[in-house]
Amino acid sequence: MGVDYQARDEQRARQADRQAARERYHRVLRTVAHNTGDPQPPAARLSSIGLTLVAHGPMSRSDYRSALQAAEENHDLLRLVDPQDGTTRRLALVTEPDLRAVVDWLAEHDHERQLLALVMWLADHQPDWDDVIGHANAALQEVRANE
Repeated sequence: MGVDYQARDEQRARQADRQAARERYHRVLRTVAHNTGDPQPPAARLSSIGLTLVAHGPMSRSDYRSALQAAEENHDLLRLVDPQDGTTRRLALVTEPDLRAVVDWLAEHDHERQLLALVMWLADHQPDWDDVIGHANAALQEVRANE
């Protein structure tokens, strides 16, 4: 019985593709992390991440979009959507400290609709994060009270 070299080569190619996709995924997360926090807002501008990784970086546009989609589907990345026009403006890492900072930043800038969307997203996707959900609800109530 001989070795099926074609099958072996195809398997190696699939493994290499998976490894490359995994690296792009983590590169997106690292780039978002690098572009958030002091002195920058807690959510990175989508345009800055795209410029860094596609225009000035190693990724194709389709690979970038695939990595973003995978990170969002895995709840490692959250898109902050502008309630006025429905476009994604910023990206945030989905960790408790990062989302607490996003809540504070949204409240500070009176982004009531984005806060409400974040509260709803947290309740749907991270229901065990009671303290973050409570913090977001309190911030939302404070923004509403200041209107």
